[in-house]
Amino acid sequence: MPPNFEEDTWAVLKSAISAIFLKQPDPCDSEKLYQAVNDLCLHKMGGNLYQRIEKECEAHISVALQSLVGQSPDLVVFLSLVEKCWQDLCDQMLTIRGIALFLDRTYVKQTPNVRSLWDMGLQLFRKHLSLSPEVEHKTVTGLLRLIERERSGETIDRTLVNHLLKMFTALGIYSESFEKPFLECTSEFYAAEGVKYMQQSDVPDYLKHVEVL
Repeated sequence: MPPNFEEDTWAVLKSAISAIFLKQPDPCDSEKLYQAVNDLCLHKMGGNLYQRIEKECEAHISVALQSLVGQSPDLVVFLSLVEKCWQDLCDQMLTIRGIALFLDRTYVKQTPNVRSLWDMGLQLFRKHLSLSPEVEHKTVTGLLRLIERERSGETIDRTLVNHLLKMFTALGIYSESFEKPFLECTSEFYAAEGVKYMQQSDVPDYLKHVEVL
């Protein structure tokens, strides 16, 4: 084995991972990258490789989420940017997992308390979303306002809303970040609806309206 085998092989893989996140072409084809991962794992270097991949992914994920800070005040535009950031991460982690599949099937599977590469990517995204409270708060607020608009009869982009709700669920933060404020807003909305209708109707009509709600 060459004296600089591990460092030289990692340099190739690091360049490829960076290209994936930056959406740039990489001169090394995926088969060679896959073989590079296999070689490192077969030489008992899977632990170092995993840590290096995690560090490289975290650097790029942190930059991606920080880029959302201070973005468009327009709710739909901002939510679309968050959705794009999330979809990019999913695509990128799937590509990286494809290259490092042997690492996932050997080192990760054989080592207790080590996340799969996919779960590692989710954990890093969740971590840096929590470190960007403005982004998380703005996302939740934007979703609640869109839902409120739809309840008021406006047409909204339901696909966008559903994708972001699935993001919260995949990250394991739906209950803590979204569900509580959503239930509070729902309660306030229907309470306001009841008051408004009661002011405009007689009692029998109001009771019929409550049954509909």
